[in-house]
Amino acid sequence: MTGPGVPSSALGLVQGDRRPPRWGVVAVLLAIATAARVIGLGQDFWIDETATAVTYLRLPWWKAVQTFQSANQHLLYSVLGSLSFAAFGESEVAARLPAVVFGVLGVGALYFLGRQVAPEREAIAATLLLAVSYHHVWFSQSARGYTGMIFFATLGTTFFLRALAGNRSRDWAAYVACMTLGILCHLNTAFVVMGQAAAYPLAMSRWTEWRSSHRPITVRLISAVVAVAVLSLGGHALVLGQMIEFFRTVDRTGLGWTSIGSLAPVVATGLLAGLGLLGVALMAALLAGGLTSYARQGPLLAGVVVLPVAFNVAAIVAMSYGAYPRSFLYVLPFVLLMAVRGAAVLGRSGGRHSLVIELGAVALLTGASVWALTYNYRYPKQDYRGALRHVMAVKGPDDPVAAVGLAAVTYRYYYGNPALRFPQTPDELRALRAGGRRVWVLLTLPRDMRLRFPDLTRMIETDFEPVARFRGTLGDGDLYIVASKRP
Repeated sequence: MTGPGVPSSALGLVQGDRRPPRWGVVAVLLAIATAARVIGLGQDFWIDETATAVTYLRLPWWKAVQTFQSANQHLLYSVLGSLSFAAFGESEVAARLPAVVFGVLGVGALYFLGRQVAPEREAIAATLLLAVSYHHVWFSQSARGYTGMIFFATLGTTFFLRALAGNRSRDWAAYVACMTLGILCHLNTAFVVMGQAAAYPLAMSRWTEWRSSHRPITVRLISAVVAVAVLSLGGHALVLGQMIEFFRTVDRTGLGWTSIGSLAPVVATGLLAGLGLLGVALMAALLAGGLTSYARQGPLLAGVVVLPVAFNVAAIVAMSYGAYPRSFLYVLPFVLLMAVRGAAVLGRSGGRHSLVIELGAVALLTGASVWALTYNYRYPKQDYRGALRHVMAVKGPDDPVAAVGLAAVTYRYYYGNPALRFPQTPDELRALRAGGRRVWVLLTLPRDMRLRFPDLTRMIETDFEPVARFRGTLGDGDLYIVASKRP
C-alpha cells in the first residue's frame, strides 16, 4: 500500500539534505574519527570485554549464535568478533576491531542525519563533536555492541525520517534492516524503535490533512515496527530460551545502580571525565536551548530523543534491573545535534557576533573532548598487566599472590599467571598465610567486592594494607594491590 508521505514541515525537516553531500568534509571527519579510535587500541581489556572475549569470541561464530550465558552477549557483535579472532588471532585489537568500524561508521551516519534536521554547518559541527567524543571513542575501543547500536540507531533514524517524508518502499526496507541489526548488536535499540513509533503521532498533530491522508503511511509504519520485532526475534531464535531463563534467574547483586540517587553520581563522574566541569556546564546550557529549538521545529524530533529514554527507564524499573549510563548511549548523537543547535541559539542572541559565539561554543566543547582523550590514551580501561607485573616484581620469592572478586575472573581466564591463587572466602585467603608468609592480593571494583564478597572484603580491609594502585579509565575500575600486614 502506498500513499503520500508526511510533509517536511510536519516532521521538522530542512531541505539541506537535497544538496550534494560535502564528501571532502566527510572524508576529513572520518579520518579524524579513525585516528582517534586507533590510538591505544591494544590496551588492556576491562572486565566486560574479558567476559565477552572468553565466553563468546573464542567460539566459532556458529556456536556463538547459540550461546547466551550473560547480558554480555551482544549477538551480532559476538559473530563479528569471533570472525575477527579467526582472521587475525586473539588479541585486544582483534576483539575491538568491529567496535572501531561501527564507531567510524556512526560518525558518518550522524552527518547524514544532521543534514535532514539542521543546516549543513550544524551537521558538520555535531559530526566533529562525535568524531572526538571521549565517550564514543571509549566505546569504539570496547569489544561490545554499543557503537553498533549507536550506528544503526542513527542511520535507522535517518531512514525513518526519509520513509515518513517520502513513503518509499526502499526507505522503509532500509529502516527495518537498520533497526533489526541494531537490536542484534544491543537489545536496547528496541527502545529507539518504540520511541520512534510513539513519536509518530507528534508529527500527525502538525499535519492538517492527516485525517484523510494518514492511513497508508500509518500502515507502513506499523508494518515496519512489526517486521523489526519479528526479524529481531528470529535473529535471537537460537538463544531465546536461554535469554528468558537468564533474565528470570540472574543474580541482580551489583548489576547496575538501582535508584536515581545512586545513578546520578555515576553519570556525573562520566560526564566530567569526558568534558570537564566547564564543558559539562556549557553542554547543559546548550542542551536546554537546543531541545527547545528542536521541539519548536518539529515535536517528532524531540520525541525521538526523549521517548526512547523514557521507555528504557520504564523497562529498568519494571524488571528491577540496575541501570548503567552506557545503556542510554543510543541518544549520544542526538544530544550532540541538540548541543550544536543550542550553540546556534546562543549565537543568535549575540547580534553581529552571532557566528563567532556559535563557533566558539562548539570549539570549547571540541577542545574539552580532545583534552579528555589524552586521559583515555594515557591509561588502559583496567591495568591488569601493569598491576600483575608490579606485584611479581616486589613480592618475596615465597610470597603467594592472589586475585579476588572480578579481578580473579580476568586473571584466571585472560591475563593469568600459573602462580596466581583465587580464594573466594576468608578461610581460603587465611590459608595462604600459613607459615607466616606475606600474601599479596590483586583486586578491583571495590563496590562490587563489598556487595558480592562482604566477608572477604572485611578481612582484606582489616588484615591487609594498601601497596599500590594502578589507574584505569573505567569508573571504580582501578587495580589495587594490597598485602597482608607484617607482624
